[in-house]
Amino acid sequence: MSDHIGSAVASLALDDDAFIATFEQGGFGGDPFPHEAHLRMAWLYVTRFGAAAAVDRAAEGIRVQAKSKGQASLYHDTMTHAWVYLVAEAGARSPSVGFTEFLTRNPQLRDRTLLLEYYSPDVLSSAEARMGWIASDLAPIPGAPESSVALGDAGAMASVATADYLFQYRQWFERHKMSLRELKEEFRQTDGDPVVKGKLRQLRMARMRKRMMSAVPKASVVITNPTHFAVALKYERGMNAPVCVAKGVDLIARKIREVAEANDVPVVENPPLARALHGTVEIDQEIPPEHYRAVAEIIGYIMRLRGLVSRPRSL
Repeated sequence: MSDHIGSAVASLALDDDAFIATFEQGGFGGDPFPHEAHLRMAWLYVTRFGAAAAVDRAAEGIRVQAKSKGQASLYHDTMTHAWVYLVAEAGARSPSVGFTEFLTRNPQLRDRTLLLEYYSPDVLSSAEARMGWIASDLAPIPGAPESSVALGDAGAMASVATADYLFQYRQWFERHKMSLRELKEEFRQTDGDPVVKGKLRQLRMARMRKRMMSAVPKASVVITNPTHFAVALKYERGMNAPVCVAKGVDLIARKIREVAEANDVPVVENPPLARALHGTVEIDQEIPPEHYRAVAEIIGYIMRLRGLVSRPRSL
């Protein structure tokens, strides 16, 4: 067998011990390392060593993978930490007997864009996020530290930062220090202060979430995954189609369910429909025609139940 496995997809066919051994030796460096293999790596480390140690080991292993491809600068510290925390939280919430079952119970993790539920693109793509752990700015990541100093970072740096890596990093930083400063200054002058823009973006997101939650009590039904997705729909006679008034994943989904239950809004578990609606309909938009029938059956059933409850008993 060559130093690099011919196809990165083959990594998923290895047993757990062989997968970890190959990963830690940089053996997947010849091809793109698939997202599902990243998840398996995080899951194995979390189940074997716990979340704190998993962060250190994942960071070490991915740096080895990137270096084996001659692309050490591609390593992204915040993304590595965030995915490990999400995998750890999902594993604690739904213990499983194997990786395949774990993915079946947590399909949201297959979505490579899931981190955008927690980070704005500007923050996630920043140099600071790439070089070190940055706390999320849109919604808290379950299990992650609130500060920008992750647990175990010191240990990870001690175990990972070899003399060669430190020397290369120092050279890179000296080469780019002035250009980064100039770039930031130019950005301030042309597009405004990024700190101010970041604060405004946070305020807009907070107002949007508050407005969304205030619409949940007026919803006709909330369709759930049941734990990962929640989509609140409103329908009244005369409307062309039901309208999405709120949607979210994980913590936001749980908050939508809590508000719905507190206001006697029916909560219906339908995992396939909840995932489909969350991915295809935006806030204040009508649901797509392909979901009319499924949603109509649910809302019709709820209306019939309400009619039976409110109808006076005959003597």
